[in-house]
Amino acid sequence: MIFQYNALDYIIEATPAGEIVFTIGRQTSAAPKIRYNLHDLGGTMTHRRLTEELAANDVDIASLAQPQSRFPILFVYGEAI
Repeated sequence: MIFQYNALDYIIEATPAGEIVFTIGRQTSAAPKIRYNLHDLGGTMTHRRLTEELAANDVDIASLAQPQSRFPILFVYGEAI
């Protein structure tokens, strides 16, 4: 699965084992910051890096879904067991 996310609302990191750890950090909320691990496997990349990776494989990002934003990309490809 591939998603775009607002980096001002979430900090997403990958552990050395490839699990994704999420921290909710919304600026508009008075709630405490929450960090959790769903034990999904995946990672993140910038929109620029995605564009470069696609171009290296002869895919023009402009030919994909429109409109596009410049938010970072979260990708999930499995679940840690």
